Amino acid sequence: MNHRWRSLVALTLVFGLAVAGCSNGSSGSSSKNAGANGASVQPNALDAGNQDLGQKAKAVQDRSIVYTADLTVRVADAGAASLEATKIAEKAGGYLADQKADLDGQREATVTIRVPEERFRPALDQVAALGKALDRRIGSTDVTAEVVDVSGRLKSNQASAERLRALIAKAPSTGDIVTIEQELAKREAEIETLQGQLRVLDDRSTLATINVRFTEKTPALAPSENHSPGFVSAVKTGGRTLLAAGRVLVVVIGFLLPFLPLVALGWLGLRWWRRRRPASRGKADPGWTPPLPPPPTDG
Repeated sequence: MNHRWRSLVALTLVFGLAVAGCSNGSSGSSSKNAGANGASVQPNALDAGNQDLGQKAKAVQDRSIVYTADLTVRVADAGAASLEATKIAEKAGGYLADQKADLDGQREATVTIRVPEERFRPALDQVAALGKALDRRIGSTDVTAEVVDVSGRLKSNQASAERLRALIAKAPSTGDIVTIEQELAKREAEIETLQGQLRVLDDRSTLATINVRFTEKTPALAPSENHSPGFVSAVKTGGRTLLAAGRVLVVVIGFLLPFLPLVALGWLGLRWWRRRRPASRGKADPGWTPPLPPPPTDG
């Protein structure tokens, strides 16, 4: 009997200690949660600030901006520099849009490359590093409002087209069907136009444009036998000079041609006046006698 009572008391004590431990643990955890909740006021404020900054950054990223740059670079070889600019564009994920070269006279090359917007600055610096940058201009145009306007009109026309397609099935007569199809064709044409405008705007904002003019500095050649003109070059130079002189002569003749009748009339009048001058002089002076011949001299 005593053994049973001892066992019951021991079990009671163990159960009491277990309950006390659970209560202490729950109170400790609740105090920890309370402390966590009390300390979470400042992190929530920071999270709100970070969220605002993230929304502003997203708003900036969502803007459609067209970047362009114009460069003038002096290089040793314009042709080789244009090829290097094309390689820079291809490595950046872009392409060569246009190229013009004058490798005989001015020794210049004009290249237009398109590169992704995120690679615009590095590609621009790499192209400028191909020689000595003489001129550098960078511009940007925000076309976000235009994109929003075109997108809104596109959605409106698409919704109108869907309503017209639904009306065709419910049209009571053939005339109504024809009228609805005509309006639907207008909406579809407008949709294609707006989609084309969006593609152009997306291309302009996604790919930046770099226009670069490569020019060579031609050094002055020292006079030497190697640079003396040859026979063929002298003939060509003489022919060009003769042709230029002929053009000048033709221009002079064309300028003087309207005055030739006046010059001819003046010359004829002068001759007539000289012929009439002796006769008029004799009539005006009746006492005038021609001079006597000199007396003969003895041989």
